[in-house]
Amino acid sequence: MTQDQLKEEEKEIEKPDVVERQILQAEVVAAVEESPEMLEIPQPVEEVKEVVVVEQVAVVEEPVPEPVKVIEEVAVVEEVKQVVAEPEIEYTRLEREFKDIQENPIPDARITSDLKKANKEWIIKIKGPEGTPYEGGVFKFVLQFSANEPVCKFKSKIWHPQVREDGFGKFWASYDESWHARHLIEKIQANVRDVSEDPLMHVQKNCSYEYENKRDEYIETAKRWVNDFAADQW
Repeated sequence: MTQDQLKEEEKEIEKPDVVERQILQAEVVAAVEESPEMLEIPQPVEEVKEVVVVEQVAVVEEPVPEPVKVIEEVAVVEEVKQVVAEPEIEYTRLEREFKDIQENPIPDARITSDLKKANKEWIIKIKGPEGTPYEGGVFKFVLQFSANEPVCKFKSKIWHPQVREDGFGKFWASYDESWHARHLIEKIQANVRDVSEDPLMHVQKNCSYEYENKRDEYIETAKRWVNDFAADQW
């Protein structure tokens, strides 16, 4: 090395910042040798964000019911009467006749219906007439009233030419507007006691045949039916 070069190196050594840098490098090297983890590059910390889920509750609005229109009972009754324009008999007349029969009973006959339920239909019981095949029996029948011809229907089975197997009884040939309930009941009693001689009134053909041609058999059957089917309490 030439003298000039040595002089230049000495000058560099004499510079204070060069000396300090060399000292600092030596300290860093020594520190690294003691703690190698200092060379690890720290990783950035991932920020964790807490997500809060708020449950949404659906609010359903219930429909408000519309007010119900209330129709007065009287109006409904009047409307029904207009729709069903069925001709009817005068109920006050039936009520009067009902009370009259209750106060002045028909012999061997009585009404078992209640007045409030007897507007269109009466339930009646009669005793079998003495001296006939029906003696000792109690027979129940219904009288149905309407604007047309009154109808008689036996509820008790009876072997009689004027009473069908389904109970329908034919006791008057034609309808008379001047009829009265009392007269109808008395007419039924009279025809049970004395069978009509009019063949058009005979609606039970088998019984009618026995009555006309085999009277003894007719009487025997009628008595047997009384014992079997006409044992109602009076």
